[in-house]
Amino acid sequence: MIESSPVVGVVDLQSIPAKQLQNIREDLRGKVTFRMSKNNLMKIALEKTEKESLKDYIGAGAAFIFSNENPFKIYRLLLKSKSPAPAKPGDIAKTDIVLHQGSTGLPPGPLVSELQSLGVPAKIDKGSISIERDTVFVKHGETISKKVSEILSQLKIEPMEVGANLTAAFEEGLVSVSYTHLRAHETVLDLVCRLLLEKKKR
Repeated sequence: MIESSPVVGVVDLQSIPAKQLQNIREDLRGKVTFRMSKNNLMKIALEKTEKESLKDYIGAGAAFIFSNENPFKIYRLLLKSKSPAPAKPGDIAKTDIVLHQGSTGLPPGPLVSELQSLGVPAKIDKGSISIERDTVFVKHGETISKKVSEILSQLKIEPMEVGANLTAAFEEGLVSVSYTHLRAHETVLDLVCRLLLEKKKR
């Protein structure tokens, strides 16, 4: 498939639960084919082909994708297949995580003082814990601590995304750009596609 497929890409599947990966494959069936193997076998498969430069993008959790679609459409398909996920300790917030004003629906308990200790204006109102005003709980780019992760879980807030990230793709040449404009946890191809999508919106 490496030789015959019009587009060959490398995706990062690290940390994706098995059920989520199965859903992604089902959603993209007929458009994108996934092939997983050990990194050294993937690199050997690329040797002496025109797509050998993809070897530089193979790392932990890597897999091949094959498609007739262009890389930018593949990027959009993968983006749409992502789903919300709980925050784990050590995760990096991709956007500001905001606790919105109003009732949390949770009964009075230690959570009130835990929120207050972290700068969140929380109180007991009508028998449940309430947030007095919209508050940025975690800023974009900050590392999520164990305590913050536990509180977000109690509040049933899933601020992260789980899905396949397209690292690089080959279509008559490797899709690649400068790393200087990359945002936190953004891949090279994320940047290419983000810039193109932003340009279309203007």
